[in-house]
Amino acid sequence: MPMSEFATAFDTASRLLAMLGTTTTPLIWKLKRLLNVGSKRELKREIRMINMLAEEVIQQRRKITVCLGKELALMEMKTVIVSVVSKFDVEVFPSGWSLKFVPGLTATINGGLPAWVCRPKI
Repeated sequence: MPMSEFATAFDTASRLLAMLGTTTTPLIWKLKRLLNVGSKRELKREIRMINMLAEEVIQQRRKITVCLGKELALMEMKTVIVSVVSKFDVEVFPSGWSLKFVPGLTATINGGLPAWVCRPKI
């Protein structure tokens, strides 16, 4: 629902609620609500439109919500790992090893990824 429809629905609902406050007798509003006619029917329709837009906005926000703290922590962890690993000589998948993948949704290596890690020769 476009925002202009929301604004129109909100303005109409506000006007109808203001009329409720200025009505001399609540009996008229109760009768309209019971029979679902007139301004009471229109108020229901406008409130339904407002609720529909609010639900759409909530659903959209849920889709794009990202935990910034988690993202920053992962970035920091990667930076630390790179700085530590860069100080060593690493040979991944040394000769003589064969990789065995475990069946599943992701490519998991049976027994992990073999690697040799040693201190650099100075």
